[in-house]
Amino acid sequence: ETFIMEEVAEKLASTVVGEDAKSFNLDVEYGSEIDMERFLAAAASFPFLGDRRMLVLRETEKLKGKWKQLLEYCARPSPSTVMVFLVGTHDETGRKLHQPKDMPALEKLVRSNGRIIEFQRLNKADLIKWIMQKASKSGIALDQDAANLLVGSVGDDLYGIQNEIDKLALVYAIENKLERNTRLAKTKQNFAGLSR
Repeated sequence: ETFIMEEVAEKLASTVVGEDAKSFNLDVEYGSEIDMERFLAAAASFPFLGDRRMLVLRETEKLKGKWKQLLEYCARPSPSTVMVFLVGTHDETGRKLHQPKDMPALEKLVRSNGRIIEFQRLNKADLIKWIMQKASKSGIALDQDAANLLVGSVGDDLYGIQNEIDKLALVYAIENKLERNTRLAKTKQNFAGLSR
């Protein structure tokens, strides 16, 4: 699940380098656009004002012709660098993507020097729980029926669901502010009536 994979990478970056040092010690590249020499130079450099540097390679499956250098680095990674590879295995329609021929070699090196976490598509029950948790974190109380309605309306795309939860949170915040302001205005009117 790409959305959850991206979320975990973001939380990992916050933990590894901290929010304050992201601009110095976090590099993010895309497989189809990467300048491998610059990326690996950053991986080999020391972190600035921190203990660790983190590099994220999104869409690793789109990396073409630059595998040799990457594999050489991964065989002997810098101890102060955390390198994260985000690999898509399926497209938006659920079809399995063709993986580059060097992907198994990368997986082997990552397993020997780190770990691999696989993100599976959420089943219906887990999707409903996920929606309810995300809504709760946004200050919205959604029950199972409401979460099911959201899935029925948006589908099971987590990006789309999160977008709708964000919209609901905005509406909910506006309604709460209007309700508080209305109560405050009524309270002021009541006190004004008492003081006459």
